[in-house]
Amino acid sequence: MYRFVWSGKDFPSLYGSAIESVFAADPDARIVVHCFGTRPESSVFDHAVSDSRVEVQDCEPSRLFGALPPHLRRVSVVYDALPPGAMSARSNLLRYALLYLHGGVYLDFDTITIKPLDDLVKADCFVGNERVWSLDEPRVAGDRAVLRTPGALAWLGIWFVKRLDAAVFSGRLRLADRTARLNERFTHLQPNNAVIGAAPRAEFLDRLLRAAHTVNPLVRYSTGPTLIAKVARSSPHLVTVLPTDVFYGVEPAESYRYFSDRTLRLHPQTAVIHYVGSNSKRFLKLAEAPRRSLIGRLVELVHDTNVVATAESTAPGSSRSSTVGVGPT
Repeated sequence: MYRFVWSGKDFPSLYGSAIESVFAADPDARIVVHCFGTRPESSVFDHAVSDSRVEVQDCEPSRLFGALPPHLRRVSVVYDALPPGAMSARSNLLRYALLYLHGGVYLDFDTITIKPLDDLVKADCFVGNERVWSLDEPRVAGDRAVLRTPGALAWLGIWFVKRLDAAVFSGRLRLADRTARLNERFTHLQPNNAVIGAAPRAEFLDRLLRAAHTVNPLVRYSTGPTLIAKVARSSPHLVTVLPTDVFYGVEPAESYRYFSDRTLRLHPQTAVIHYVGSNSKRFLKLAEAPRRSLIGRLVELVHDTNVVATAESTAPGSSRSSTVGVGPT
């Protein structure tokens, strides 16, 4: 079972591909979209959930948290302390509770699934590492002084030349590859929560929900990657942390590469790409995803795969038992 969580009437066109891609990779998948607050007022959303394999459920936070065991219900206090507009932070707590109660694979809507994820469950819970700027956590917490340190200036310089290469030369100078080792000096690996797989009542999620009481709800990412990383470090035996190439082959600060770096290729291990919608707002409409970019080609392939699969499955006498996979580009 794959699970998504959404709130808000606006629904970017590209997000419909998150659901399409799951079915392209895993035709036998079942999907539940949990909506809390306002449901999308979007034909894209309506089309994406019109498939009979998709169920849309209203998610009432107080009822959801009330279904948790007594020792975990205090997470509702943290939820209520979050700013009303902090939908991503609220979604973090909802996804943990949903997975704890029901299990499955959670996916953010700013993802494209390349391979089925069921076979990745080698433990009660799995997440993936991503590479992030080492000073990003104190920056987000409000320490602006870190931006004036030599390390910050060096990292920003590396980021700038890579961004320039992608924007002007479509990545043909390959500066992302040439600066990779240098970049590692200013970054570290950290689990992200855009993709989480778990069995119901997984102990890692129990500890995650309990640890939520220790975060500052006013700090961005405190209920997301920061919390996941903290619990994963303290309880490594409870979660399988997959390599960066599986879900997060491109750093969040370099998510523009999915749209503008035409030299970018998928790693053979890639199962999901997470293109960080908050960093890619100008690309979020399907019409604005460059057709020759990696993400543009993947979206077209996902769409074509589903069109062919639908045609085959509805043809008289057809019996489709396999799918066209979305492989490395």
